[in-house]
Amino acid sequence: MSDGAPTDKMELSADACRFRALVECSSDAIFVTDFDSAEFVEVNQRACKLFGYEASELHGKVGRELHPPGSSEIVDEISSAITQAHSVTRNAIELQRKDGSIFRADLRSHRYEIDGKRLYITFVRDVSAREDRKRELRDTYDHLHDAKSQLSHSARLAAVGQLAAGIAHEVNNPAAYVLTNLELLANGIQSLQKLRDSDDYVDKKDILGTFLSETGECVEDCLEGLGRIATIVKGLRAFARIDREDVERFDPNESVITALNLVRAQVRHSATLQRRLNSTKTLAADRGKLVQVLVNLLMNAAHAIEDGGGGSGSIVVESADTPEGIRLSVTDDGPGVDPLMRERIFDPFFTTKSVDRGTGLGLSLCSDILRQHQGSLVVDPAYTQGARFEIMLPAETGLAPATVRPTGVPNPDPVRARILIVDDEVALVRAYRRSLGRYHDVLVAYDGQDALDLLKDDQNFDMILCDLMMPIVNGIEFYEKAALLAPQLRRRFVFCTGGATTVRALQFISDRGIRLLEKPIDKGTLNNAIHQSLQLRESLLVSVGTTN
Repeated sequence: MSDGAPTDKMELSADACRFRALVECSSDAIFVTDFDSAEFVEVNQRACKLFGYEASELHGKVGRELHPPGSSEIVDEISSAITQAHSVTRNAIELQRKDGSIFRADLRSHRYEIDGKRLYITFVRDVSAREDRKRELRDTYDHLHDAKSQLSHSARLAAVGQLAAGIAHEVNNPAAYVLTNLELLANGIQSLQKLRDSDDYVDKKDILGTFLSETGECVEDCLEGLGRIATIVKGLRAFARIDREDVERFDPNESVITALNLVRAQVRHSATLQRRLNSTKTLAADRGKLVQVLVNLLMNAAHAIEDGGGGSGSIVVESADTPEGIRLSVTDDGPGVDPLMRERIFDPFFTTKSVDRGTGLGLSLCSDILRQHQGSLVVDPAYTQGARFEIMLPAETGLAPATVRPTGVPNPDPVRARILIVDDEVALVRAYRRSLGRYHDVLVAYDGQDALDLLKDDQNFDMILCDLMMPIVNGIEFYEKAALLAPQLRRRFVFCTGGATTVRALQFISDRGIRLLEKPIDKGTLNNAIHQSLQLRESLLVSVGTTN
């Protein structure tokens, strides 16, 4: 509906009378408008009813008067389209009734010439109900999406609950011999201290040799045990972390190994686990969700063997390249899947397990996760010696990593740096200071406020290694205040976390490109971080020198 210059109203011809009869039968509101004046010369009863006017009130009005305030842009756009293209269509635009109420309508206008008069006819269809339904559908979709995310997270946590006893076993065993070895080392050190202070003659060389031999074995065992614990915790953190999209490019074989580490203790009493990892491709995917799928399939296989019996108790996980991408499979020698149930097992809430073992959501969520990656989950109907579930993933999943993870450099020879360590774990800070203090100048603070007080007098640091979750002033707050105090320090931050990280903190770090290390941090990773910080500072100094 648009404006123009005033003109006399046209008289109806015989053809126009016949036209009017057709117009009155329409379920759309119809306006016949003089092109030059932009005034309505004819309207049908549906138009009167829809807008709340008498026909005599609409005659002589212009289209702009049926648009709500603030609609000049859309009115001008429609007028321009009619002038240039002779027709225009706009969907779900806002129009205004006589009583001031606003509704949404689809509008179609066509320009004609009749008996020498230039006219355009506008059809208006009330779509308020349609738009309300669309809005309701969008709201429903959003609610369902949130519910699905919550279900996925709940299912993941439920799986963690089922794995808890096995995970505790896998952690407690290495923790036990780490503790025993550390106690042995402590006793040995006490004995050496007594020996040092003793005036009695003893063959200290033999005693020291024995101690050093035992010490080497103890330290190796401790490192191996702590490595096992770190591997389990890392896999668990990826599996049960805060539900968020975390796409990265990685080797899917790593997800298989993580899943096997998580279920091993829980499954080993009912089945032997084997892996045949022949895939050589990488893919962009959510690592944690792929682990979730594999853990679910492995636990299902173990339950099938326990409940069905009769097999040797074998579960085999395989990976292989395909022309289209990657195939992962989980095969067991249990009773298999009833052919009549193959189509139903992926339906939500369908389960053949007891209440304490399944909710019927596992395979449904797994299938949904793989669809998000443009992949699929199927039961191999040709396999009759048990059950084989196959995961098919394309080489390109349609997902893109949010950030490119920095590639590590070989453990570099340490160059002396000034480092500020901020962490509320006192024992950890002491360990960092002992480890790094031989090669670097290390200052420490046990919370963000202490670190800020230190920075007021000293800002000359090559790297600030800061924990994210601290009392009083946390890592994010410390970063923001430090950046106000000395903006150049923003590029020198390296955050570290033990896993208790909020979505807001992760988004904050990602948006600013800050490096994030996950505890426990080994010596090589720490040295790499220091090396990168020194390189970054050197490049900035060169850049400043060049511009000057």
